[in-house]
Amino acid sequence: MENDKAIRRQTVEKELADMEKLKLEKQQLESALAQAHLKIMALETVIELAEEHYGEPIKKNLDMEQLKGLKKADKKQ
Repeated sequence: MENDKAIRRQTVEKELADMEKLKLEKQQLESALAQAHLKIMALETVIELAEEHYGEPIKKNLDMEQLKGLKKADKKQ
């Protein structure tokens, strides 16, 4: 009976440790995501300022046909 309690206690302790590890990993991933968002915002701002300065569009929107062409070109290589 005590052996069962010890096994259950070890299982619970392991699950708690796993949960703490997952919480830490989640925090690290959320932090990395926030940093990535900030980097994207900064880069988009730089692009916008460059477009204003040079009076030329730098950021171009690709249409679906262009994307399909790119995918086909990648497959050939």
